[in-house]
Amino acid sequence: MQGVNPAEGLPAYKSWSPRRKPGIKVGLTQHFVLARAIEICDGETALIDAGGNPRLMAEIEADPDRPDARPIEAYQTLLASIQPGWTLRCLRIFWPDPDLRHDFAVQIEGWSAAESGESSGRRLLKTDLQLYLKEAALPFLRRTILEFPLPPGEKEAARAWWESLHGLLQPYGLQLRSLGAAEIEALLRWIHNPELA
Repeated sequence: MQGVNPAEGLPAYKSWSPRRKPGIKVGLTQHFVLARAIEICDGETALIDAGGNPRLMAEIEADPDRPDARPIEAYQTLLASIQPGWTLRCLRIFWPDPDLRHDFAVQIEGWSAAESGESSGRRLLKTDLQLYLKEAALPFLRRTILEFPLPPGEKEAARAWWESLHGLLQPYGLQLRSLGAAEIEALLRWIHNPELA
């Protein structure tokens, strides 16, 4: 058979995916690399991309007062509300969290002699935990970041939609928190070079 890879039974001359559409680029970080600045745009901090378009960024967090958060339904509602032709990127990022380690270390240091007991087993446990905290890598949190480039011809409508997301996600137990300039900069550093973060 000419043009077919016998091991896979697929054409050897071209890789093809039924989900990939010609001309559509997914997951590019070029906008982050070529960003011009971080500026205030209509009262909200935005990343200005190479084309001069503002990109709004916010983090989705579970409401601590609502243990019944329903993120799947919230994402369905979010995607159903977006206008055709607009772009919304959802970034799932593993972010280092030194606060968890610090809180645990403070708790261990706070063990009094009465709590840790006189047994050598408890003293050994405390010593081992302290050693582990000094040498182990930082724990990571999963963060969900939304990036929304304002469409050039529809900035007012897009801005109104972005502002409505707070109320749209609230019934599902989720909160939307806009990122500030320092958080956007830290996000850019973490995406491109985690060693710099």
